[in-house]
Order: sequence, then structure tokens, then C-alpha cells
Amino acid sequence: MQGCMLAFFCVLMNRMYRTQGVGGESLESLKNKLYRAMDVPKETFLNIPLVTIVGNDELVIENYKAVLDYKEDFIKINTKIGIVKITGKKITIKHIRKDEISVTGVIRNIEYV
Repeated sequence: MQGCMLAFFCVLMNRMYRTQGVGGESLESLKNKLYRAMDVPKETFLNIPLVTIVGNDELVIENYKAVLDYKEDFIKINTKIGIVKITGKKITIKHIRKDEISVTGVIRNIEYV
């Protein structure tokens, strides 16, 4: 039920913004207010990355956009809020899906560049 309400509000807000604007606020600003009011996870509603680190040998990024560069000692992954660079040894893509990527290896550093 919460998913249906969320979809309804997203469509409503999008239509309001496109047809008449809402007090000069951006669509992203309105989405931020709506996600807080509905008590839903920020990464789901705003499609921002959720980075999960498991020890020092696995990292999962949900809501990524693309792999920009990939070598044995680093990988650069584009997200809505910037590029995530993961460095280490024997960096490998464990799995890659439309909305999730898993990276393994000896992870030494994670940064937004």
C-alpha cells in the first residue's frame, strides 16, 4: 500500500511542477519534503546511491548509473550525486545488475571524486 501511495504522490508532484510550478521550488526540493513526510528510505525515493561495505573485501552500490573506468587496482562508478572511486588490490566486479553493482577485492579506499 505504501508503494502505491508513493507512486501516486510522485505522479501528482510531477504534474503540479510541470503545469504550474510550486512556489519556485525545484522538483528535487519537493521530493525531499515528500520523502520526509512519508517516512520512506531516502535512497529509494530520491534514487540516490546506497553504499554497503562488508568488511574490507566487498562493496555494494545500489542506484548507480554506470561504470566509468575499471582496472585491477581501482573502479570508478557514476552515481546521481557524483563519482565513487574504489581503490585496492585485485578489484573485481562480482555482479552487475541494472540497479546494483557488487565489487570485491582488498578494498583500501572509497571516495567521492
